[in-house]
Amino acid sequence: MKRTTVEIALLIVVLGVLLTNESLIPRGIASGDFRAYWSTSYLLARGENPWDPTLLLRTEQEQAGWREAFPVLTWNPPWLGVLILPYAFVSFATAERVWLLTNIALVGLGAVLVWHDSTRQAATRRRAWVGLVIAFSFAMTLLTLGMGQVNTLVFAGLALFLYFSRARRDALAGAALWLTTVKPHLVYLTLPVLFLGLVRTRRWRALMGFGVGGASLLLSLFLLRPTWLGEYLQNIGGGQLLAWETPTVGGIAQLVFGLTWAKWLGLVILPLVIWRFTSQAIPSSWRTWVDITLLLGIPTAPFGWSYDQVLLLIPILRVATWLCDGELAKRETILIGVLLIAANALAFYERTLTPSEVYFFWVPWLVAIVYGYVARRVTRVHSISDDAVASASSYLAAPS
Repeated sequence: MKRTTVEIALLIVVLGVLLTNESLIPRGIASGDFRAYWSTSYLLARGENPWDPTLLLRTEQEQAGWREAFPVLTWNPPWLGVLILPYAFVSFATAERVWLLTNIALVGLGAVLVWHDSTRQAATRRRAWVGLVIAFSFAMTLLTLGMGQVNTLVFAGLALFLYFSRARRDALAGAALWLTTVKPHLVYLTLPVLFLGLVRTRRWRALMGFGVGGASLLLSLFLLRPTWLGEYLQNIGGGQLLAWETPTVGGIAQLVFGLTWAKWLGLVILPLVIWRFTSQAIPSSWRTWVDITLLLGIPTAPFGWSYDQVLLLIPILRVATWLCDGELAKRETILIGVLLIAANALAFYERTLTPSEVYFFWVPWLVAIVYGYVARRVTRVHSISDDAVASASSYLAAPS
């Protein structure tokens, strides 16, 4: 814990230096999607309808430097506007810069916490810098930072949940899960499994923490904009989210075979995952099920984009700590490391070709295959029934 605090403190110092030196962060470097988030919060802070396309377009053009004749819309749950609200009280140019630093902090904090949660070996825990290198060299992390995305809140929320639940600070663990709801489609398997796990283990304080966190956000929404619910639903009703080409099973099925219904594949997968979870003994660690549900959920979500694959850092860091722990033979460790580095380089190269988003579908499947293989090898090496390893390997290796 002491080392974790030092690492986080160093990260804060670095961010402070960046924040006070404008020349190090060019303007517009992370405006992408953040323009829509900021404009939504800007209108919400002033008591206006943030889901009115006309108002949103005017705000984006006048305040956020948008040059097009159409607004950048956001279909995230409305409480995202509350979470981003502090940034709406400064200019967009300043907010954009601070949000980039916030995202860097969220990724760094999440990587350190996930790394420490992934291993019990002191020597490996002292190598958290390896986790930071992996996190900030991952292609999807850099894309996320450049787009000014909010999937970093989901990543940090899961990392904080793992940290607080292991520390038995259940109320904070439950509250942290609210961060994951800003993009609920990315955790459509993870959240139900975690909630069921909390019920099975009678960790009521965590559920209370989630309830209090949610009530606080919803109350804030009602105070800022009492008519928010109807306005938000009207905006969502006119959206075309499922029409986009996405790097998911549904996206591939729609592009190749014209099967639009495949984007609802999760309706079949969710009950199967819940059945598998409830049919097993109560796990002693949440981590394996977080890994599994992300590996299954990201490629089968109804929609999502390549930068949302940043959540794969959680299982990737698990694999990295297994390799650092010396769980595999040196030759295997090198081969797996080279494979992951080559795959990351391919993702970078593919991005330079600016193809359709759908062509990044292979990333989560490759990570799942590597994760399943390493988990199975770790189980064989130890020849034990450790639920955190055996469960993962058996689940991912099970015939479909």
